[in-house]
Amino acid sequence: MASPQNAPQTPRLSDEELEYYGDLYIQCRIREAGVDFENFLGNPEYYLQKHARRYHASNDTDGNGRRRSLREFLRLG
Repeated sequence: MASPQNAPQTPRLSDEELEYYGDLYIQCRIREAGVDFENFLGNPEYYLQKHARRYHASNDTDGNGRRRSLREFLRLG
């Protein structure tokens, strides 16, 4: 059994972030694509780009027409 020191570190998310990502996970039907929530949290942008058409269709561009990342939406970046 691996010791906790050797386990990969998962960044801690606030309650608000978990709720936000949970809403995206459900609304964009990521679960229906066979992705569990833990894996989704590991790289949400990847799974949203790969599986969620609704995410792509939303107004998620900056003022110059470039796509904003989820980190920018959450003001983490």
